[in-house]
Amino acid sequence: MDSNSMRINAPKGQSVKRIRGGFLYNEKEANKLLNYDDVYTILRTEIFGSHTTIYLKEFPDIGFNSVAFKEVDPVLPETETAEEIYMKALEARRRPTRPDASVPDET
Repeated sequence: MDSNSMRINAPKGQSVKRIRGGFLYNEKEANKLLNYDDVYTILRTEIFGSHTTIYLKEFPDIGFNSVAFKEVDPVLPETETAEEIYMKALEARRRPTRPDASVPDET
């Protein structure tokens, strides 16, 4: 693994540090909350077709672009492949957000 990169399937609990990376917009948003020397902990990962978003234990409701982070020791072993994470997220996005309107309400 390149020391200046992060695996997109880095597991929950992996420690990461912020690095310079991503689009200027990502940098500006991250600057509001994150410091370069601080260590953060991955809470969850969402893999999309063109980017990967990670959520940190320290900021559980805010997604950050994975290119702005590198893993720090100890590097934890993978628990899922990138494909498994991607497929799980894809399936979650396909689920309806409201009950099926074609099913009659029995109340």
